[in-house]
Amino acid sequence: MSISGKAVTTAAISVVAAQLLPAASGIPALLRRVWPTAAGTTSAGSFALTFDDGPHPQGTPAILKTLSTWNCTATIFLIAEQVLKYPELVGEII
Repeated sequence: MSISGKAVTTAAISVVAAQLLPAASGIPALLRRVWPTAAGTTSAGSFALTFDDGPHPQGTPAILKTLSTWNCTATIFLIAEQVLKYPELVGEII
């Protein structure tokens, strides 16, 4: 009987996951100690806003206006192609 490469890979991943998962369960507690504001560990009533694939001439100004109105901050992930198309919007984001 022959074992396929895919079966071996799946088995190997399963073994690695079984070894790492117990260790990974302690990561959130360690992260809260080392970096209290990371990974959803901020104070009650706080949350993170992220926006992807910008800037865009319609969406970005509306998002920035809303953030300003509510005195909020957000993380905006930019696409290089969009940055080259709309550099003036990048200046507004920063």
